[in-house]
Amino acid sequence: MCRAYGPNVYTLHGVVEVRTPPNNAVETKIEATTNWLNQLNWFGILTTNLLNKPNWLTNNWLLGYHATEDPIAFWWHKLWNDDDFEAAFSERYSELRSTTLSLNHIYSIIDSAANYLGPAINRNFTRWPTLGTYVWPNYYVFDTYAEEIEYLKSWTADRLQWMDQEMLSIADVSIIPKKYRLYDAYPNPFNPTTLLRYDLPQKSKVTITIYDILGRAINTIVNEVQDAGYQSIIWDATNDYGYPVSAGVYLYQLQANGVTQTKKMVLLK
Repeated sequence: MCRAYGPNVYTLHGVVEVRTPPNNAVETKIEATTNWLNQLNWFGILTTNLLNKPNWLTNNWLLGYHATEDPIAFWWHKLWNDDDFEAAFSERYSELRSTTLSLNHIYSIIDSAANYLGPAINRNFTRWPTLGTYVWPNYYVFDTYAEEIEYLKSWTADRLQWMDQEMLSIADVSIIPKKYRLYDAYPNPFNPTTLLRYDLPQKSKVTITIYDILGRAINTIVNEVQDAGYQSIIWDATNDYGYPVSAGVYLYQLQANGVTQTKKMVLLK
């Protein structure tokens, strides 16, 4: 266990296995404690001599960081200054949102659990007739179990939408993008909403327009001057008049300071 007791002082605690080549048999295990100064790089890679012993293999080392003056850990600034990390993070989150964290997958889990419970649901509400009755601390009262399931799904969808905005928007750590950039829509395919993210390296007059596959303008969802930074907007699959559009392929285009970027998204029904 590694704990930070000051801005530059760390203490390492753990069990060290001393192994002997060539079969790596464990000769002995000892409790190890050591202190070191400034021998830790920003990504948490331990560089002490202790871990460089050729015959010493360590198990389960943990790095504990305790912020002192800065409420945001030092590695948070470091990570979000790394363009590769930002790209990898967005790619991984996008992958999860299209698979494990997709609404269809989560809804299938909810439906599967409800189907598995089957008659047990009726027995439960026969034994405890709470439907249509307020039970603390529940916020809503539903008359049927089906309504409870639908509420769970709608809450999940709202929560995922919030996660998309939070997880795919860089935290404000005084970082300004280096260039204009339009990201892939998340999720994509989508129904009924998707998040469109874009970077502005300077204050700009920004226009984001949705087009159908024939190139006809459907909706201009952004048309204003915006400050430099990491921006995002949610499109709810409606046209300029607020009416829902049909399923299909759509294009979304960013125009800012002479820069034009276009990407594709798919609306499912």
